Amino acid sequence: MHRNDLKSVFVQVLGLILLSSAFLHLIGTSAAQAQPKIVLGAAPDSVAPTQKTTISWEVQGTGKVAHTAVHWDTKPGNPADFTSYAKATPDFAALNPPDDAPKQYVVTFDAPASGTVYYIVHAIVDGKNVYNPEGERKITVGDAMMEKDDAMKKGDAMTQQAGTYGGLDTTMLLGIGAVVVVGVVAVVAVTRRGKK
Repeated sequence: MHRNDLKSVFVQVLGLILLSSAFLHLIGTSAAQAQPKIVLGAAPDSVAPTQKTTISWEVQGTGKVAHTAVHWDTKPGNPADFTSYAKATPDFAALNPPDDAPKQYVVTFDAPASGTVYYIVHAIVDGKNVYNPEGERKITVGDAMMEKDDAMKKGDAMTQQAGTYGGLDTTMLLGIGAVVVVGVVAVVAVTRRGKK
C-alpha cells in the first residue's frame, strides 16, 4: 500500500469514528431526555381494616419533580384528575427544591375501616401532570388473608419493576458504536486490498 492510500484510509476511518461518536451522542441525548412516566412498584390488592398500607413507585425519565403523591378515596374518581380524590399522601406533596427524576418514592397511610380504596399515583414534573398509566387502581379493605398474599405480591412487584428498566444505556451504545466502527474499517480495508 502506498503512503497516500494509507493516509486516505486513515482519514476515512477517523471520519467514520467521529460520525459514529456524534450519532451515539445524539442517541444518548435523546434517551436521556425521555418523557417522564410513573412506574408502580409494590402495592397490595387487599388490606385489613385500618392497616398501614404501603405503595411504592418511581418517576422515570427526566425533569424536576415538584410534587408526587398517592391520591385516594373510598369511591371511584377520575384517573386523569387527581383533584377528584378526597385524600392524598402528604410525604412528597411539595418538594422544594424539586427532585431530579428518575427517583423512587414510598408512602404509607392508614386504610379505612371498611370498603375499597380507589387510588392513582400523580406527579408534577416540569409543571406538567403525570399519572400512572394503569389508571385507577383499587385496594379491597377486608379481614385476614393478607400476610401470605402481601409477601407473594411484593416478590411479583419487584420482579415486574426490575423488568421496566430495559432502556438504552451508555455502555451498550458505546459497544454498538465500536462494533460498527470495526466493521466499517474491515470493509474499507478489504475493499482497498481488492483494488490492488
